[in-house]
Amino acid sequence: MMLKKICLLLAISIAVMGCSTNTSNNEGTTKPPDGQQAETNDFDLHGYVIEKTNKSFLMVWDVTKEEIENMPLQLILDTASPHAAWMTYVNTDEVEVGDEVSVKSTGAFNESYPAQGRALEVKIDQ
Repeated sequence: MMLKKICLLLAISIAVMGCSTNTSNNEGTTKPPDGQQAETNDFDLHGYVIEKTNKSFLMVWDVTKEEIENMPLQLILDTASPHAAWMTYVNTDEVEVGDEVSVKSTGAFNESYPAQGRALEVKIDQ
């Protein structure tokens, strides 16, 4: 009888571990899906700024500038899906809508669409 209880407990433990998600050290956060590697290893995202607020900017990647030119915001997000993230950044005045950027992030992103993360450094690409 005791052996059955141990086997049952072991089976439940294995089942629970198999259903867990792969997250970073920050609970509920992961890398954005299919983040495109920038040219240098220091920057983990490379894409285009499509919206900007006082404290953050919205970027998309795995699309070309030509694909998203003159498109409404929602259509750009639909085209780029799931490759978009709102990035909180202290120097948003350096970034303009339409800029091609490389972003060094904290590596932690909220699992939403668009994802939400924090930029540590942003490089405007030419």
